[in-house]
Amino acid sequence: MTQALFSVVRVVEILVFSGLAVLAVLRHRRERSKASRWLAATFGVLGGIVLLGAAIPKAPSHPELDFLRRALLMALFLFPFFLVRFTGTFARVRRSVRLAVIASLVAIEAVTLFLPLHVDPEAPRPAWVNPYLVVALVFWTTLTTVATRRLWKGGRGQPTVARRRMRTMGVGAVLLNIALLLSGFIPPDPASLAFPLFVKMISQAAALMFFVAFAMPAGLRSAWRKNGIAELHRAEADLMLTTHVESVAVLLLPRASELLGGKGSCIVAHDGSVTAAHEMTAEELLGVQALVANERHVPNPQVRGHWVILALASGWLVVGTTNYTPVFGHAELSLLLRLGHVADLALQRAALISQERSSRDALVERERQLGDAQRVARLGS
Repeated sequence: MTQALFSVVRVVEILVFSGLAVLAVLRHRRERSKASRWLAATFGVLGGIVLLGAAIPKAPSHPELDFLRRALLMALFLFPFFLVRFTGTFARVRRSVRLAVIASLVAIEAVTLFLPLHVDPEAPRPAWVNPYLVVALVFWTTLTTVATRRLWKGGRGQPTVARRRMRTMGVGAVLLNIALLLSGFIPPDPASLAFPLFVKMISQAAALMFFVAFAMPAGLRSAWRKNGIAELHRAEADLMLTTHVESVAVLLLPRASELLGGKGSCIVAHDGSVTAAHEMTAEELLGVQALVANERHVPNPQVRGHWVILALASGWLVVGTTNYTPVFGHAELSLLLRLGHVADLALQRAALISQERSSRDALVERERQLGDAQRVARLGS
């Protein structure tokens, strides 16, 4: 029973990690960003580790297997390094820290490259094994901790779905690190599969965390969005009740900023003038005006640096984002598109009401002038 369950867990682990690798590579081919490149490298090397580990026979040391085992060990150290580089794309990292991480990777990879992996199984464990394992685990744990801390800290102030996706990825990295630490206590030929199965289950939980963070199921996204959808409904109702363009902007811009977790938003007319702005400096407004000057009207939100641009019938809605939005905020971009459609209708409705109000006022004024003229004519006669 334990053997069958172990085999099932192993197969599922291979499928999940391989699937994540494929999805990450496809996403990078679509986006071509620095973050997507490091994400593809992170999950790509993780998928490669799982596949290579499954391909290597569980046999005593043989010279012909040394190459594969050495490659597996060296690839193992690339995962936390790539994860740190991925999280480093969201914030400025000091050059000294970046060089220290690279130097530590080069050092441990160089040591691994020259390790005498072909060891006589009948001989006592070599003296270098334990110190090497300690250094390897410290390297992995340190980099994983740094990446997890960045993801957890970076989630503060983010919309619910983005924040939970980031922190779920951090939890996955921690679980994978725990699985690696525990795997060091598994003997080469365990008498029971209970403990190896426990370690595999932790690794499987890490895989599921990564899958949720990277390829979130629609049902879970809807559950995490529940409060946000309720807020969106209230915003849509408020927008449709407004009768002034200024009121639409007052309702729309703060909610749009909250939706993406960024700061600053504005509406820019077709002629380049700013119709309304929220928490934006004069310098930022000039930059946004220059940004939309050559922007084409496309139906979907477009990410341009730290801004998301959404085409409206009357111009553009421009909303500030964070560095995490392009990677973790796709769900919020779809909500912004929906809010933008409602705002567009509200703006058109408010503009028509304003025109009707102006026409009515003009008609009243003309009737007043006509009455005055008639009174003057009667007095003259």
